[in-house]
Amino acid sequence: MRLSEDQFNEVFNLVPRLCVDACIRHEGEIFLAQRAIPPCMGMWHFPGGGVYVEETLEKALVRNVQAETGLLVRSRRLLGYVEYPPPIAIRKTVALVFDCDIVGGLAYAGEGTAAVGFFDHVPTPTIDLVAQFIHEHELFEGIHV
Repeated sequence: MRLSEDQFNEVFNLVPRLCVDACIRHEGEIFLAQRAIPPCMGMWHFPGGGVYVEETLEKALVRNVQAETGLLVRSRRLLGYVEYPPPIAIRKTVALVFDCDIVGGLAYAGEGTAAVGFFDHVPTPTIDLVAQFIHEHELFEGIHV
């Protein structure tokens, strides 16, 4: 039985949305994507997105990052999480942030993305919670090659 849109929204608004984000670090820089869609349009963030019920966290990470950036990634370890409250997210969202390696693909601005790039600093404007996560986890320290 399929829920109507109203029924789905009623249920979906009762629980947080689960997402996966990729922290891709290389040669002293962090890879970020700039949102082309609301909310937070024009702001930089970790690429990623929602997890479907039938997929693993790794498959969701690979699917979302490839769709947004063209890159193929593999997670190495869980770094932590970011809780995005409204209005930063449409609904309360919890994103698990994974330290990732690039294993293929070519970087480009894909679905919902205006631009992508590597940065040796937190660019402006970056979603505050993402900037805070980068600083708290000292992500510019110990960057691997």
